[in-house]
Amino acid sequence: MQKHRLVCTLFACLYIMSVMSACRAPAATDTAELPTPKPSLRSDLPEVTITLHYVGNPDFPDFNAVEAALSAKVKEQINANVELVVHGWGDFDTQMNVINASGQAYDLVFTSNWTNNYYQNISYGAFLPLDDLLPAYAPKLYASLTQNYWNATRVNGKLYGIINQQIMARQNGYYFDESLVKKYNIDITKINGPRDLEPFLKAVTNGEPHRIPIPMRYFFEYHAIALGYDDIVSVLTPGVVRYADDTPVVFNQFETAEFRELLTIAHDYYQKGYIEKDAAIQQDISANLNNGKYAMNLEGAMKPGGAQESSAQMHIPNIVEKTIGERVLMTSSVVATMWGLSATSKNPERAIMFMELINHDKELYNLMCFGLEGKHYQKLDDDYIRVFPNSGYTPNTTWMYGSVFNSYLLEGQPADVWAQTKKVNDEAFVSVKTGFAYDPEPAKSIQARVQSVCDDYLLPLTTGASDPEKTLPEFLAKLKAAGVDDLIKEMQRQLDVWYAENGSVQ
Repeated sequence: MQKHRLVCTLFACLYIMSVMSACRAPAATDTAELPTPKPSLRSDLPEVTITLHYVGNPDFPDFNAVEAALSAKVKEQINANVELVVHGWGDFDTQMNVINASGQAYDLVFTSNWTNNYYQNISYGAFLPLDDLLPAYAPKLYASLTQNYWNATRVNGKLYGIINQQIMARQNGYYFDESLVKKYNIDITKINGPRDLEPFLKAVTNGEPHRIPIPMRYFFEYHAIALGYDDIVSVLTPGVVRYADDTPVVFNQFETAEFRELLTIAHDYYQKGYIEKDAAIQQDISANLNNGKYAMNLEGAMKPGGAQESSAQMHIPNIVEKTIGERVLMTSSVVATMWGLSATSKNPERAIMFMELINHDKELYNLMCFGLEGKHYQKLDDDYIRVFPNSGYTPNTTWMYGSVFNSYLLEGQPADVWAQTKKVNDEAFVSVKTGFAYDPEPAKSIQARVQSVCDDYLLPLTTGASDPEKTLPEFLAKLKAAGVDDLIKEMQRQLDVWYAENGSVQ
């Protein structure tokens, strides 16, 4: 196998997912062979309420009006009211842990490998398996993706994640306020990593006292792919491989020279005043991000039309972008935006019917994404809209709710943005472990201890507030004491078993 495998189409290169293990679900079936859906007409169903938990801005003034409109449309189709529960970006994990531990009933929740961790939820028994429910109650959604995709979400042979269809390939990069790039004559073509950001950050710090140069909360996460990492559980949990290696070797990313260098850069920027002094304790950056305060933004998934989306999100008229590193397809990029069905759901069938609607009813999907026509956005034609800034409902998270291929186009986006998105997915470099799904159960107690240490140390380090010369050795020592080496060994053991069966397919 050559070190850099030939680029191939997404469906061809994801074939490996369909042969992940003998205990996996059967291969894809034709739509005609799927179980017959239960009655879904409103008249056939008793009235229920479906509760969704997800992450975002819980303080939009018009949130209740959008929720009511959404609920009314869903009730017409499957006789279900919809209750939307939005948690702040900094509170989501903690609040969902409390809700799950309490046994509080709800139906659907956003889950991923970077927030409300998918694998941990499964290990704690928080999600119901979907192998029977999805084909029965969401047949169009189930048939819209091949088993190759669904298999990427399987744990111990069972399907737990409802995939949001969007940009699957991942590439890191930056979005800049174009007016500042021009004002300070910044050549963004020379920006190929975090150290190269300094001329821009320095110029903004010295010349724009009302602006914040950079949001730092996700500084490490949004450089991880450019550093060559493909994570096992999460980039914030020890255990990654180098995606371009021929044979996957799991290692602790926090022990690497490149991680230390990233921390050194962050601390240098912090000392020079480029970074907010409270960055390490910020629970939510969305307010500053959504009101034009930040002069640039970090991005973990650069994509066609992304600059226009960022412009709408940051309330900055013109955005220019710079990608860094490769575009890579990984298991983690497939599971990055999904929904899980709660084990406490009182109406699992109706919840899955709702997922069918939000993925295939364009009007419903865009209502959740953009709000009310005329109040929160203006339709320019059948495809394009103009979002009203500060309108009272501007979540800017189309990737969270269903299939972005149903989304209206934002003013300025290319007309073929979805064709471009598919092309990016199809032509991405394929990570050496694409298709591998880690089972956290054998080492879940070790992982919990290790994760607790990471939660204590990572934000102060990655936002530059802590001096890595002093704090990093302490962090690594505590990881050792928590059993990080045993966690890495278990990850490697599982990966070796998978790779022996599936690695040659790549």
